[in-house]
Amino acid sequence: MPTLTRRQRLASAHGLLYVALTVISLVALFPLLWTLMTSITPRDQIYQWPPSLIPNQPTAEAYTAVLQKTQLPRNFLNSIIVAGSTVALSLLVGSMAAFRFARGRFPGKDLILFLFVATIMIPGLSNIIPLYIIMRRLSLLNTYTALVLVYTAGNMPLVVWLLRGFIDGLPIELDESAVIDGATTFQVFRHIILPLIAPGLAAAAVLTFVNAWNEFLVALTFIQSASKRTLQPAIQQFVGYYEQTEWTYIAAATLIACVPVVIVFLFLQRALIAGLTAGSVKG
Repeated sequence: MPTLTRRQRLASAHGLLYVALTVISLVALFPLLWTLMTSITPRDQIYQWPPSLIPNQPTAEAYTAVLQKTQLPRNFLNSIIVAGSTVALSLLVGSMAAFRFARGRFPGKDLILFLFVATIMIPGLSNIIPLYIIMRRLSLLNTYTALVLVYTAGNMPLVVWLLRGFIDGLPIELDESAVIDGATTFQVFRHIILPLIAPGLAAAAVLTFVNAWNEFLVALTFIQSASKRTLQPAIQQFVGYYEQTEWTYIAAATLIACVPVVIVFLFLQRALIAGLTAGSVKG
């Protein structure tokens, strides 16, 4: 029996790896494929047995219905406003806080940072009642502001932890040289630190956007008006829609909701990977 050379063994190993990755990818993509097929299945065929992956008469009726007969376009815009505002506010406040934790010197800095980041482990569900009471007393219920503030607070530990790792990886001599040349602390932060941690900002932006875009419980609890409802609670309204669950509507709306997330990842995927990997070794 002939002995395989080292190159042949490597080629065989790579082939098996690609086959395994292909199978795993197909398994991971199957729910998305099923959702797509459901969205183009006629309503009268949705409960047929045995189920068919590919419908006999594909139709775009569900997409037309959710875009023209429901408030989904308005809900989509609401989610864009809330998620975009959350990203902007989180990066603004989080970058300044990270700069302070990385470059500042004050008693208990490490303990404060640890306790701050540790709040990530607190389940969001446990905060829903006190947050509701606070927003009601501030007269912020049923407003975008309530969602933006809550989402920003929830994402802040992740943003600060990630950006602080980037800033710690920058030589302190950069700051000192700028100060010697007459720069203020804010100018150092604005003109030196921020450009150098751009990958970290991109990674934080992607993670914050996805978290705000996909959030369901807070939006369902804080927003009562249909015109101000964000996308995720709006999709849930199709359960019991017209006294029955419209699975084709839910599938179509779900795929529409995936579009912004896919676009964000496509445009920022390299920055996201660079940000996560660099931040993990610089922290």
